[in-house]
Amino acid sequence: MLSRLLSRRPSGKTIPVGLPSHQELRPVALSPEGHKKAAGLFCERYSHTDWIPDVGHRMARLLEAELKGDPKWESFLSQAAHCRNQCQQTALSPLMPPAQRGKARWMNFQPLVSWGLNVIQHPMPSWATPGEFKRLFGWLDDYEEELGDYWMMMHLGQETCRIIKQGGIESKSLEKCRQMLKESVHGARLRRHAAGIREYLEEVESKLRPGEKLLGSSDIVESIFGKYKLLMERSPQKAITRLILAIGALTSKRTPDLVRQAMETVKMEAVEKWFGKYVGESARSIRQKAFA
Repeated sequence: MLSRLLSRRPSGKTIPVGLPSHQELRPVALSPEGHKKAAGLFCERYSHTDWIPDVGHRMARLLEAELKGDPKWESFLSQAAHCRNQCQQTALSPLMPPAQRGKARWMNFQPLVSWGLNVIQHPMPSWATPGEFKRLFGWLDDYEEELGDYWMMMHLGQETCRIIKQGGIESKSLEKCRQMLKESVHGARLRRHAAGIREYLEEVESKLRPGEKLLGSSDIVESIFGKYKLLMERSPQKAITRLILAIGALTSKRTPDLVRQAMETVKMEAVEKWFGKYVGESARSIRQKAFA
């Protein structure tokens, strides 16, 4: 998912939308790790563009590299899933573990880890039967130390995301991240995980120019595409149509006057020409011609 949330002035200078005209921002390709190849091709075509890896996806990748295949972690996930099934339709169902997500799972494991720590660290509810409570949740005692490490690794990633999403990629925010890592890391596993985060900070810092601030998250672009998908669901055609041009309208405040101005200014002929050049014929259109 590549974005250049910028506007062009008649002078040819590139100005970021929503920023004062005296602040100039060069274009960057911001994308998740899984789109690195596409981002590379984009940057090759537009040599003045740098690729910035999305901070949230990079933190998820680092967590995956540390935990995927780890026997203790895999055992915890298996036990938690079994525990959830056992808790259903029982008096202790309010305490059952949260469901594990199949999509973007490495970005969403902290609620499960926090649940395990809460069960361990809080006293058994007065209304619970001791025998039943131990049967369903006693297995968590074998994971107490590991859960603390898991939680801290996820916390380091989330704090890094928070700092960069709020402050952007700039010298001050990167220094805040480094200070947070320095104060929070203890133990070999956490030091190894923190080293991966520091490598990310060094990577994005190498792309900074003096006094510059860059975006570090593709959340806004992903949100816009999410809204576009909602629009697509209303259409009987499950394919890219001329409605793709509505993406630009999703980023603006729409008023009756603006809509009227757009209808009077943009001709359907121009829309058809643009669609034919950049999108081409849809699968539905090709199918209709084939069966005509």
